[in-house]
Amino acid sequence: MFKDARKKIIVWFVPILVSMFVIGCGSEDPILGQSVSETSLVPTVVAPKVIAVTPLNNESNVSYNLKHITAEFSVAMDNTTITDTSFTLLDGNSTVTGTVDYANRVADLTLDANLSQDTLYTATITTAAKDTNGVALANDYVWTFTTGSSADETPPTVLSTSPRNGATGVLSTKIVTATFSEPMKALSVTAAGVFTLIETNSTNSVDGNVSYSVINKIASFKPTSVLAPDTNYTANIKNTVTDLAGNTMLLDYNWTFVTADANVTVELVDFGLAAPFGIASTAGVTNTGTAPNTVIDGDAVLNPTATCNGVQILFTDGPGFGLCGGFAPSINGTVVTPLYPDAITAQPVTDDLRAAYLSITPANMPGGTAIAAGTTLGAPIGDPLVEGDNLFYTGVYTSITSILITGDLTLDAQGDPDATFVFQSASTVGTAVGARILLAGGAKASNVYWQAGSDATLQTNTVWNGNILAYRDITMVTGASSCGRLFAGAFTDGLFVFDSNHVSVPGHASAPGTCE
Repeated sequence: MFKDARKKIIVWFVPILVSMFVIGCGSEDPILGQSVSETSLVPTVVAPKVIAVTPLNNESNVSYNLKHITAEFSVAMDNTTITDTSFTLLDGNSTVTGTVDYANRVADLTLDANLSQDTLYTATITTAAKDTNGVALANDYVWTFTTGSSADETPPTVLSTSPRNGATGVLSTKIVTATFSEPMKALSVTAAGVFTLIETNSTNSVDGNVSYSVINKIASFKPTSVLAPDTNYTANIKNTVTDLAGNTMLLDYNWTFVTADANVTVELVDFGLAAPFGIASTAGVTNTGTAPNTVIDGDAVLNPTATCNGVQILFTDGPGFGLCGGFAPSINGTVVTPLYPDAITAQPVTDDLRAAYLSITPANMPGGTAIAAGTTLGAPIGDPLVEGDNLFYTGVYTSITSILITGDLTLDAQGDPDATFVFQSASTVGTAVGARILLAGGAKASNVYWQAGSDATLQTNTVWNGNILAYRDITMVTGASSCGRLFAGAFTDGLFVFDSNHVSVPGHASAPGTCE
């Protein structure tokens, strides 16, 4: 099915202390989908960081014929400070010789010879490395890896693309991306003429900027202007691109897609009949009834178990939650049950929600970037943004355990209003008390998807953005709010637990104006 998960990801937001006066009027708190203005205050001095390296820290069995050691920075760096003295590799106390290059926030140490087998190496980027404002790293960045006894002789391949080959109805603002099978030499990908886009029928070249993300293994082609509507495009990556061992692709990689007609919106995930539903549950709902009470902006479907606080919702109770033990949530919409408004409406809605859940699982949306710290995403308010930790750009991200948001987590669309984010968890999705999902750069909650392999729990005063599709239960603790649909019980009994919460379908007439 045409629902590709590599659509897009967000412009940066940094909450800050304001000193004497406010620079940049109109900034807003990102509550319930509220975006952050690019005129938000930024600290006068924020040290650059190393946000991704290859090989990974503590990685073992690294191919001994590795030719490139790479490091990606959080900001643009002064290339004159990225040298063979600020970026080094040691075998014990002996320096491994090589040449250092820098471009597009990625430093590359090209080694002069093969590494020794079964050997521990230490790579370091020192505080001599400075950004374009002259600000140095706060500390030396040090990581280690160990070689094995085998060489890498496998050519790299393109695992997936966005848009997919043959895709139609692609938005004219699309950033074209390709995900590789293994880490690549960044400079081989971003070199002029390597990753190109043309109009298929006219062969006119599209101007654009190419970047490569070390942490994602994703090459991105961002057109400098919007693509023409209803036009066939061909993307090409030349086989000159190399992996870190110097292996090239066997052949050029080409794919085509067709843009949509003007003003057509294409959704990544098709909710079908479930699109207007704010919550769904297969095992009923529980609501505390404490003040202020839970508010739902959107419809609710309770199927096959239609109970609220253990009380059966009857046909005559429609379109609301019925008696609900005296503590019914408020709803700006309709509660659909196996009885209301009839005996046939509820099941097709549940079926469409289950199809949506399946569409974003790793089985149907493979190739996601592994989340390095699946239980510790996010950071305290005001911490610098670090890609892969408290900052994510458009893409698909996968945790083989759980996903727990412990602080502020920023999703940055980088100016693309259609940027899409998918987070896949093999187990739970949850938050710590007061955690916030922040949207920046035009990111929208409607384009964010969280797939929970078991349960989802939003702790006290969580500010959540994005749709949650959970295999089992969803629990919202006191004061938690969500701009995004919440679906409990994809393929088993799933209970929904409320406690003075606010849930909104993005764009609903009763939702906060910034929830979209």
